[in-house]
Amino acid sequence: MNKLELCQILTKWLTTFQVDAKFATVKDLSDGVAIAQALHEIAPEWFTSNWLSKIKTDAGENWRLKVSNLKKVLEKILDFYQEAFSQNLPEAVKPDVVKIGDGCDPTELARLLQLVLGCAVNCENKQEYIRRIMCMEENDQRVMMECIQELDAVGGGALSFSASLSLVDPHVEALVTQLTAANAAKEKADERIHQLSLQVNLLQEEKSALHEENQKILDQLHSRFEPGGGPLTRQVEALKDELSKLKEEGFKLEMLRDDYRLKLEMQDRELVELRCRVEELSRAASEARSLKDELDVLRETADKVEKYEATLQSYKKKLEEAGDTKRELKLLEGKIQHYIQTNMELEEELKKTTALKTQVEIYKKQVSELHDQLTEETKRADRLAYENKMGQDKLSAALREKERLLVERDSLKEANEEMKCAAYRAGSEGAETALDLGSVSEGLVSVSELRQKIARLEHENNMLRLAQKEREEDSLSVVQNLLEDARAQADKMWKENREANQRIIQLEAELRELQSGSGNSSDSSGDLQQLKRDKMKLVRELEEKEQALSEAKQVMNVMTEKLTAKENEVVESEEKFKRYVEKARSVVKSIEPTLELSSTEASLLRSQLVDSQRSLKEKEKELEETKKIMELESKLMATAWHDLGAKKQREAVEQRLASLGHGGSFLARQRQPVSRRLQTFNSSH
Repeated sequence: MNKLELCQILTKWLTTFQVDAKFATVKDLSDGVAIAQALHEIAPEWFTSNWLSKIKTDAGENWRLKVSNLKKVLEKILDFYQEAFSQNLPEAVKPDVVKIGDGCDPTELARLLQLVLGCAVNCENKQEYIRRIMCMEENDQRVMMECIQELDAVGGGALSFSASLSLVDPHVEALVTQLTAANAAKEKADERIHQLSLQVNLLQEEKSALHEENQKILDQLHSRFEPGGGPLTRQVEALKDELSKLKEEGFKLEMLRDDYRLKLEMQDRELVELRCRVEELSRAASEARSLKDELDVLRETADKVEKYEATLQSYKKKLEEAGDTKRELKLLEGKIQHYIQTNMELEEELKKTTALKTQVEIYKKQVSELHDQLTEETKRADRLAYENKMGQDKLSAALREKERLLVERDSLKEANEEMKCAAYRAGSEGAETALDLGSVSEGLVSVSELRQKIARLEHENNMLRLAQKEREEDSLSVVQNLLEDARAQADKMWKENREANQRIIQLEAELRELQSGSGNSSDSSGDLQQLKRDKMKLVRELEEKEQALSEAKQVMNVMTEKLTAKENEVVESEEKFKRYVEKARSVVKSIEPTLELSSTEASLLRSQLVDSQRSLKEKEKELEETKKIMELESKLMATAWHDLGAKKQREAVEQRLASLGHGGSFLARQRQPVSRRLQTFNSSH
């Protein structure tokens, strides 16, 4: 058969596959894309999608890319024959892919398509592809069957085309066997007719040659000899006899030719009858196949009807569930609107709280200023109270001295007459008494002034406390809760500071007494300087402690604010997370994943849940970091406080040892308890 016709028939068969590449000519198939897609449809488990992706679909006019694609296709087909069917194809069957890609050779393309046909009729889904072949025209069926038989004969594989046909229909197998026998008989008859025609042509040529030779001899005889010659006549007669024999043989050959021609005509008639019978049988087989297909279709339809009924019932249930889901969605929409409104209200409250935060900051500044003023006024009040106490002590001492002097004056008046020699002394004592009375009057005046100052300061203190109470009542309850711990610590430090101020005032008074009592002594100058240094040192320590206290208050306020903010954020994020989880659970339980609305809602809830979890983790990390920082700061403050206490204790011990190490005068020994009290104060702070 002509290879071009074979290529066209195989190309027509290739159109039965559902491939993406469009093809109509040999040139369209020269890039190998359509063949690769057909192989992927034939055996997708062998010709995989990964392999198909390696085929270049944009080869165009580039023959190198075409040849590369065809090489990949041919190698995969040979591997398929070798691995799946254990068939090693010879070189005579393998096509030349260079001729296909470069010159679009139909002969080589027909060989390649013949290999693809072998893959189709020997794969797992071979019944479908054999059915497609049976649906083609009769001539095309015969050509494709010859191609498959030729491929089986050359390859010698384990699974032939006849076995494939036996799996489809035994009646069709019998028809194919009869058709093959008829084709073989026709080929033998054609070959015999061809041989006989050749023999007849040879005999005719020999006859014509002999006739010409005989004619020449007769002409020569007539021209050279006269009739009646002896030996020549005998030769002519012999030649005539031989010519008659040859004529008889030619007649016999013509008779044989006629017989063979009659036999050929009879065989042609038989072949036509066989073809008609094959057509009838093929029509009957096609009808049987169609009936069988209809039966299969009806069976499948019955199965599908049952499935559709079950599906219909499930869809009814889903419709009912969808109605419930719609109602739940409406409820959820109402909840969402409520949540949006609540969120807007919370945002407004947040704006208000931001405005209140600014007011709280202002109140904090005012409170700190009032605290400073209160501490100053407290210092002044303590100082005045101590001065008042000292004045009262002096007044009581002066009154006692006055009574003593009155008693002494009376006794002196009685003894005046007896002790006139002591008039000068009595006069000096009277002068001293006058001086003492003047100092007492001055003390009384100072005591009254002190009482006025104390009353005024108490009034101012009461006013400040009232103002402070009004401001505290106007401040927010949230700020009060935040500042309770800070106030407790501040009150504690304030009490300690007040005690320290009282101690300083007491020490200053003692220092003044010591200065007044030891003005004439030269030995107490070093002790006075030491006391002054101790006083300055205590003042500096007090200032440092006040500064440390203020810094600690600021740090404590900042950290409490941060901690409260972080805790609020964590609580809010936990509440949001709980709401999201409850909402997601309710939606997942109520909505099917096949509904579009439920899928979008679920994706939205998943994204919100992921965001809330991420924000919650971030807040937890920030809270842990804040707690770590606060713990570290508290540890550092405690360490610094203990270091300061140990240092002061060490200094107190050193001062005590230094004071005990040297002797002194009476005044120095009298000042030792004061230094001990100073050391005790330093060690306590």
